[in-house]
Amino acid sequence: MESPTIYDVAFDASTKTMRQAAAGELVLGLTARWAFDKGISGLHVTDSGDHGLHGTVVNLPTRGVKGSLWSGREHCWRHAPEEYNAIHFHSDDLDDARWDTDFAFTIPQDLPSGA
Repeated sequence: MESPTIYDVAFDASTKTMRQAAAGELVLGLTARWAFDKGISGLHVTDSGDHGLHGTVVNLPTRGVKGSLWSGREHCWRHAPEEYNAIHFHSDDLDDARWDTDFAFTIPQDLPSGA
């Protein structure tokens, strides 16, 4: 997924306005545009629009993925983050599930290995 954007107006696909919106040039009616090339090494997602609808990715999706701006000249997102402006969500991505702790168990130091 690359640069998801929400507008508060409808566009006709045949208009110049729609092409400007797709290219990221349009700000009229812009509600949110999440810039995935900002903060690639973390979980925070920045809204580059005026409303500050920032977010947090959950379950550790892959960040720093090549986007449509990738030129092929740089193969490290740290050197050209604007070219790695996409996120790949996998069905099996999992980080901290944020579940409540049901119980805790301390493993004794002298417990023999079961392997």
